[in-house]
Amino acid sequence: PTLPVLTTGQSLTMSLPTTNSPDTTLDSLGSAAARATLRAHPSRGYVQIEPPVEPMPRLSKELGGAVELFVKRDDLLPLAGGGSKTRKLDYLVQQALDSGADTLVTCGAVQSNHCRLTASA
Repeated sequence: PTLPVLTTGQSLTMSLPTTNSPDTTLDSLGSAAARATLRAHPSRGYVQIEPPVEPMPRLSKELGGAVELFVKRDDLLPLAGGGSKTRKLDYLVQQALDSGADTLVTCGAVQSNHCRLTASA
């Protein structure tokens, strides 16, 4: 029998609550609503913590101080290198397992972080 395969190029459809206001942003919807929407989808649980957001004062100063720069430390996420790809794989791998897949197919460059993360997931 042929087993279903979910490629990492496929995406999940997740919808946020809508409003008629032209000023609707994720902030106005609230991060709680966004998190609730994500929690409605099964995941592998790779992302257990919210990585810290750290200021970058020296770079902000180097750029003239007109803007305050911050970096989100997704490099602290688990798997082989963390990063935003870990968040995506958290849902895609679970979706593949739920559909009965026993193989993930992906592609990338020779030293692809995406391929390394997929292999470690």
